[in-house]
Amino acid sequence: MRPLLYLTVRSVVNSFRRAVRSPVRLIGVVMLVGWWFMMMAGNLVPQRRRPASGLPSFDLPEEEVIFAILFLAFLVIFLLRALTLFRVPGMYRHADSDVLFATPLSPKLVMAHRFVLDYLITLFLPLLILVFGGRRTVEAFEMLFRSLPDPSAAGWVGRTFLLSFLLVSLFGVALSYAAGLYLNRDADASRRARKVVGVALAAGGLALAATVASAILSDDTWRNLAAIPNSQIVQSLLLPVASAARLAIAPLYASWAPAAVSGVFLVGGSAGLLWLALRQSDHLYDMAARGTAASQVRREAQRRGDPTLLLVQAAQSGKLKPRRLRGVYDLRLTGPWGILWKEAILGYRMSLWLMVLMSLMAAFVSAIPVLEGEHEAGLAAGLLPIQILLIVAFAIGTSQNGFQETLRRVDTQKPLPFSPTTTCAMEVAGKALGPILVALVAAAAAFAFRPAAWDYALALAIGLPSAAILTVAVQLPVMLVFPDLSDPTQRAFRGLVQFLGTFLALTPSVLAAIVLAALGVPLPLTALVACLINLGGTAALVGMAGPVYASFNPSE
Repeated sequence: MRPLLYLTVRSVVNSFRRAVRSPVRLIGVVMLVGWWFMMMAGNLVPQRRRPASGLPSFDLPEEEVIFAILFLAFLVIFLLRALTLFRVPGMYRHADSDVLFATPLSPKLVMAHRFVLDYLITLFLPLLILVFGGRRTVEAFEMLFRSLPDPSAAGWVGRTFLLSFLLVSLFGVALSYAAGLYLNRDADASRRARKVVGVALAAGGLALAATVASAILSDDTWRNLAAIPNSQIVQSLLLPVASAARLAIAPLYASWAPAAVSGVFLVGGSAGLLWLALRQSDHLYDMAARGTAASQVRREAQRRGDPTLLLVQAAQSGKLKPRRLRGVYDLRLTGPWGILWKEAILGYRMSLWLMVLMSLMAAFVSAIPVLEGEHEAGLAAGLLPIQILLIVAFAIGTSQNGFQETLRRVDTQKPLPFSPTTTCAMEVAGKALGPILVALVAAAAAFAFRPAAWDYALALAIGLPSAAILTVAVQLPVMLVFPDLSDPTQRAFRGLVQFLGTFLALTPSVLAAIVLAALGVPLPLTALVACLINLGGTAALVGMAGPVYASFNPSE
């Protein structure tokens, strides 16, 4: 056991040393620390604030509200671990397969060591939230428990909340080990079980999403939302989460008997799951060795900054099935429009599920103002930056990967009978198709949830797609200037220039929209002005990229 502890300590120490000794990593550390001091350090200083009045008035029993909020918090914590069921428990590298697994150490001991490390990492995430949130996080937690039936018991809530967090995290890690060691074996029974669990989780997620959507659209939104975690069916299906929430609120309502039962269940369940995991430890080495071999391509892709290698490996192994988008395949586009057709096919094959996820997130943000009544206009304006950030982040990620493929195809596309500027324009338009679709989904959701605010939805439909295509246009000249995927220094500077360039490119349209909205100009007209500014910036960037693309040589 002592060699394992020594290697763990040395790995942590060396990680910190690499972070400050490498100039590239040091830039990231300095920027992160500087951002924290600029944005969050004010939370460390006490400020005069109007005293909080406790819980907002939902016209609901306070116990139900407190239980629902804590249930949601523990659900997030539990799901972070439960969703790791479909990978081999623990983190392993090739050195483990070549050296550690060949030693006479018991697999049970190795697995117990990785179990403790996983548990500690799970506890580290909330600590980061507390550090970055500072005093405001603590004050928000305290506000939740003010003006309750027994204020003197509120001090105990912090202790029971911490205990509940420790126990539900332990249960989640133990479940991921006990189930993960069975589901990820190379056996027919395990593959069938993996499909059954996947279908069950997907069905449960869809059912929960439908229930939440029904509550949001109902006349009594808050009461119906709070009723979901207080439902006996939900508590039975998510018994570990309900047990943790019940234990956490025990001091407030002197419900110690249910709390004791919940604590015993979490401790006993964790012990039982850990026992099941140790019983399967003989399969650990074989599963970890297969996992490290399969992860070699993933590490190479991370080192080169080229995630398309993962898709190539998945296609070669048969995990990525060919999909045909009939409406697009049937098109007969010629000339430069063929590039647009090609990008539509590649985007559909490579980014479909990511596009679906981003569309759901954008639609959810558009639905949030429905939860508010008289303040929905102000809330919608406050959520607009979130919509823009979603679209911009998606556009940067997908276009960067796409332009890497564009640079690889330079030799085959340059001889085509149209100008480099036309090629660049079609490449930008093609890679913006996905972000534009997500932007239109956000606009459609805004109109569907609140048809009376049609002007806001129309403004989203006009403004967000132009922001997406401008963001994509920024990435092309940046990729042409920093094209080396294997150079970590170029990757670091490319990332900095991408975000800085995107910020500068979007600033004129954002400022114009703010000024026009302040002057009372209708929202669709404001969005149209911003759209024209963004399209003008896109044309300028494409014009700049054309000559650079014409002289680009991938072998240099």
